[in-house]
Amino acid sequence: MGSSYLYLLPLTVFVLFPSTFIITYTLSVLLHHTEPDFPYISDTGTYSPESCIFGQALNLGALVIFITIYVRYRQIKELYHNHSTSSHIVKLNRLGLLIGSLAALGISLVANFQETNVFFVHITGALMAFGLGTVYIWVQVREKIFLFVCIIVIWSEGDCCSAVVQTLALRDYRPLIEPTVER
Repeated sequence: MGSSYLYLLPLTVFVLFPSTFIITYTLSVLLHHTEPDFPYISDTGTYSPESCIFGQALNLGALVIFITIYVRYRQIKELYHNHSTSSHIVKLNRLGLLIGSLAALGISLVANFQETNVFFVHITGALMAFGLGTVYIWVQVREKIFLFVCIIVIWSEGDCCSAVVQTLALRDYRPLIEPTVER
């Protein structure tokens, strides 16, 4: 997969998860496995055949999320390997990879262990998916803030250098700039 198609990874997740939930909800209501009045998402994937679709689609989604997390890890790693000596952001990036991978594993646990069969594992997976997923997002925000600060500093340094060069260049041409008074 070329780097020009990496945008398809989060787009796939964006399409896959809602369509999975809609399909399994529709099937479970039509087969009378759940009530139509807003059941839990896990309730719509409890009984066969919707549990098969639910499990396969969530496993595929967990894989795509993991690949997306790994691509983001490599992007940050390459950026800071070539442009920075900060070890803080490199450690934070590794932590983000670990936390994001565990969140993707949590999605897979939710998919493979139905709520009615193995409740503890299902809830553990849900907590991993939602809890660690939230922590992963905060790690990414922290990396982005650090990157933004670095860009602002670089831009400010360039802006200051530009101002100094312009001031020095215009110093010799001050008589041309000063207004003349007509009598």
